[in-house]
This record gives sequence, structure tokens and C-alpha cells, in this order.
Amino acid sequence: SMGVAAENKLAKEAGLELGVSGTIAVDECMRTSDPDIYAAGDAAQIINGITKQPGSVPLAGPAVRQGRVIAANIAGHGNEKFGTVLGTSVVKAFDITCSMTGCTEKGAKRNCLANVNKLYLFQPNKVAWFPGSLPLLIKFLYNSQDGKIIGIQVVGREGAEKRVDVVSVAIQGGLTVRQLSQVELAYAPQFNGPKDPINIVGMVASNVLDGLSELCFAD
Repeated sequence: SMGVAAENKLAKEAGLELGVSGTIAVDECMRTSDPDIYAAGDAAQIINGITKQPGSVPLAGPAVRQGRVIAANIAGHGNEKFGTVLGTSVVKAFDITCSMTGCTEKGAKRNCLANVNKLYLFQPNKVAWFPGSLPLLIKFLYNSQDGKIIGIQVVGREGAEKRVDVVSVAIQGGLTVRQLSQVELAYAPQFNGPKDPINIVGMVASNVLDGLSELCFAD
């Protein structure tokens, strides 16, 4: 709840350039301002995949991928580059799973993103009549002009992280909400509905873009 701060003492002592929030500034090869020194992990600055702004996302997933990039460049491959970070993450609180990727609504406002639309969706994680079916609460953000995906947050007891992983890949692949409505996902009643909640998110967002639906929110 308190947040984290980059451990940059060694970088400071080495005279390396620092980035936002005290992170260590690196290029796409994870090279610091000293060409013979690389940095990866929680202390290394990243570029946000949605806002394109530098920042800090201390997660193990990006850290280990950065490590591969560094190793490849040290070994002389020279063709390994690290991309952007979406902050795809999951946490469990008792029996509730909370997962997200991309930008939150507050994050979008903080970074002054334009044309941000949102929608909320309540969907079962599998066919509703199947025993053990449980609800998912989804909040989804997308661009109201081109339908590009901005972010998603999913809360539920089962299947939240699966949906967020799909959307993470969709963002990285440049998919729009229209393509999301048609993405092909595995179906059997005990695992999913014939229309996955992610398909339905894409359908609802497409309906709004086409003027077929108008959503209203308490705020």
C-alpha cells in the first residue's frame, strides 16, 4: 500500500543517468548512460505501452524478459530489444482474484489521454447454467475514435487472469474492439461461454462506436 522506491544507490555512485521516480534510465537494449553497464528489473525505467511515457512498473515478468535482452546483447547478438510495458498483473485477496492490464481510468486522466470511453460488464466465467459458474466484473477502456484498447480490469473468483491475458496480447497486437468481438477462444460449457466475456466486451464497445447503444454512468 505504501509503494516502492527504486534501489539506485549503486547507479548514483557510478554516475549513471536517472529517470522518473529515481529509476535508472536505459535504452531499448537495457543499456544505461554508460555503454558498458546494463540495468534491468524494478530499478530500471520502462516505457508505458499505452501512454508511451517513461515510468516504473516493478513486476517480475518484465524483469526476466529484460534480463534476456541484456544477456543477448552482452553475448553479441545485438538483435534483442525490450519493448513497452502494460503492467499486466494479478493478485489474489482471499478467494477473489483481481487482474488488470493497460491503463486505468485514473491513469488515463492523469496522462491526459484523449477520447477515452469506458464500459462495465457483469458476465459469468462459464456458461451460466453450468454448476460452479461464477460472476466476473469487468471494467474496460477504449478509444472512442479508432476503437483501440486502452485497458481492462477484471475481478472474480475464477477466470479473471485468463481474460486479462487475452486483452494484454490484443493490445500488443494492435487489435481494436471490433477485432476483439471476433477473437477465437476455446469453448466448452465448463470453461467458457460460446461468447467469451472478452468477445462481449468487444461487441458492446463496437455497438457504442456504431451508435447502436448509449451507455450511462453514475458519474
